[in-house]
Amino acid sequence: MTDKKGLLPIVHKEIGLAVQREISEQPGNEFLIQTIERLTEDNPCIANFVSQFGVVSGNPHLVAYVGIVVYRLLESQAEADKMKQEFFPDTGYQK
Repeated sequence: MTDKKGLLPIVHKEIGLAVQREISEQPGNEFLIQTIERLTEDNPCIANFVSQFGVVSGNPHLVAYVGIVVYRLLESQAEADKMKQEFFPDTGYQK
């Protein structure tokens, strides 16, 4: 399921809980470090925006953390939606 414009996935509670668990199971800032590295490679424009906004905001760690978590939530939901479409193509499920 996507937003009203059909562009971004609607993040479901289960995905939020899974991402929360993913964060809590990694020691220290490991989640943040790994996700930033992947984001920089996969979507450098967003990585740059988060970085630059963090500098301007005066709280780069908080801005980076929020930006990375929101990105991961959307990414995880998109992955779940794709898997559901692949495994259950005849159910009428739509993004």
